Amino acid sequence: MIVKDEEATLDRILNCAKDFADEIIIVDTGSDDETVNIAKRYTDKVYFFKWTNDFSEARNYSLKKATKDYIMWLDADDFIDEENILKIKNMLITDLYADIYMLKYKIVSPFGAECNLEFYRERLLKRSGNFLFEGAVHEAVNLSGKVVYSNIVIEHRKVKPPLFERNLNIYRLLESKNKIFTPRDLYYYGRELYYNGYYQKAKEKFHLFLNSNGSDTDKEEGYILLSDCYLKEGNLPQAKETIFSSLKKYPPSPETFCKTGEIFFSEGNYGCASAYYRAAETSEEKSYGFIRKEYGGIVPCLMLTVIYFRLERYDLAKEYHKKCKKLCPNHPSVLFNDKIPLLAN
Repeated sequence: MIVKDEEATLDRILNCAKDFADEIIIVDTGSDDETVNIAKRYTDKVYFFKWTNDFSEARNYSLKKATKDYIMWLDADDFIDEENILKIKNMLITDLYADIYMLKYKIVSPFGAECNLEFYRERLLKRSGNFLFEGAVHEAVNLSGKVVYSNIVIEHRKVKPPLFERNLNIYRLLESKNKIFTPRDLYYYGRELYYNGYYQKAKEKFHLFLNSNGSDTDKEEGYILLSDCYLKEGNLPQAKETIFSSLKKYPPSPETFCKTGEIFFSEGNYGCASAYYRAAETSEEKSYGFIRKEYGGIVPCLMLTVIYFRLERYDLAKEYHKKCKKLCPNHPSVLFNDKIPLLAN
C-alpha cells in the first residue's frame, strides 16, 4: 500500500488484510497525521518515499519491497467484507497459477447498490513477473502472461471527498514539461479536466484521444464524456452528433442511451428522450470497462418520471416513481419527488 494522511480508514483495511496477508508493506509518502503509527500496529515493514507527483513511482517502490510469491495492492480507503476475505483465503489454498488476477473493484455509493460503479483491476500480481505500474495518475499494469478474472470483490469506501484537482495538477505539471502523453494519458487527462469543469480543454484532449490508437473500451467512454462536454456548453447539435458517433461504432450501453435521452430532453423532445431512456432501462448491462449500474436503473426511471409528469401522464409518472423508490429509496431526487402530491402514494 502507498498512503498519505489516511488515519480515518487505514485501520479498517489493515484489519481486513491481516486475515490473509503473509506480509504487509506500507509506503508512506508524507503523512502528517497518525497514519504511520496505525500502520506500525500491523507491520514492521513501514517505509518512506518522497512524493514525486507520480503514483507509479511510489507504487513501484512498494512492489520492490515485497518478498512473497504474489503481491496484492490495496488503497487505504478500500474494504474487504468477510465473504470476500474467505474467497481470498480459499484462492491462496489452491494452486495459484496465473501471472495476474483481475479482481472486481466496487466503488460504493452512499445512495445504495443501484448506484455503485464496478470495474476490474489487476489486483494480484506474480512477483516473478516483475510487473510495474505505468502512468503518473491512474496508474495501471500492462496485462501480460496468464490473466484470470476472479469474482472476488474489493470495495472502495471513500470517507474524504475526491481530490480531482490534485490529479489535474499532476497532468498540468507534466504538460508544462512537454510530456508526451500516451492515448491512455490523454483519456484520463480529459476526464480530470471534465470533472473540474474545464470543458473546452477537456474536449481538446478527448478529440486527440479519439483520434489515437487508444483502447475501444476507453473510446466508448470518451465519446460519452465528449458529448457531455458539448451538452454542458449548450451545443446540442454537436452533443448529438458525438453521441451518435458512439452509437454507430460501439454496441449501445445503458449509459449511451441515457446520454442520448438527456440530449433530446434538453431539446424538449420528450418523445425521443423517453424512447432512449426506456431503451436504457431494458438494455443489457455492460460486462466490461466502467459498469455504472444506475444507468440501467435509477437514472432512466427518474428521467421517465419527470418526462411523463411534464407530459401530464401522471399515471406513468407515478408508476416510474414507484420503481425509483424500490431501486434507490434514499436518493435525493426520489425523496424530493415523493413530496409531490401527484406522485406520492
